[in-house]
Amino acid sequence: MYVPVHNRRFCPARLAAVIALAILWMLVLFCLTTDTTGSSSAADLAQTPSCTTVVDGDVTIPTTWTLTGSPYCIQPGVDVTAGVTLTVEAGVTVYFITHTSGLTVEGSLIAIGTLARPITFTSFQATPQPGDWARLYVRESGRLRLEHADIAYGGYGRFIWEEETGCTNPTISRCRMMEAAWYG
Repeated sequence: MYVPVHNRRFCPARLAAVIALAILWMLVLFCLTTDTTGSSSAADLAQTPSCTTVVDGDVTIPTTWTLTGSPYCIQPGVDVTAGVTLTVEAGVTVYFITHTSGLTVEGSLIAIGTLARPITFTSFQATPQPGDWARLYVRESGRLRLEHADIAYGGYGRFIWEEETGCTNPTISRCRMMEAAWYG
C-alpha cells in the first residue's frame, strides 16, 4: 500500500538517529580537514621540510653526511672537489633549496643506502614539483656510486643526473629516479 510522505507519523527516535548521524558525518569531515592547530585547508596540512644541517659551500675535505646530521639542505650548488670523497650514510635525506641547487662531483660521491633505509635526494618545497632543483652532475674526473637511493623532483636544467663525456666510473644500482622535469 502506498502511503504519501506527508501522512507519515512523526517519530522522535527516527529524528534523533538522523541528527546523530548528521553530527557524526560533520565530525568526520572536520577531522579530515583540520589539524590540531585548527588549520582547515589541505595546503596548511603539507609538511614543510626542516634542515638539521645547511650545506652552503663546496666539499673540500673528505666528509661523511651522517644520519644524525640529516636532513642536509643544499642552498646553492655544491661541488665535491677533485680528490675528495663525500660519503652519504644510509637513511640520509638531502634537500635542494632552489631550482639552481645541485651537486657536482669532481671527486667521489659514495651514497649507499639500504632497502630499509634508502638515501633520498629531493626538493625542499612543501609541495614538490618536477624541476625544483637542478641535478647530480658527475664530471669526467668524478666517481659516483649510488645504491638504494631515491632521486626526485630534480632536472631543472635538463637531467636529474648527468655524467660528463669520458666519465667512466658511475655505478648506480637499485635506485629510483622519479618526477624529473626532463630526463632521468
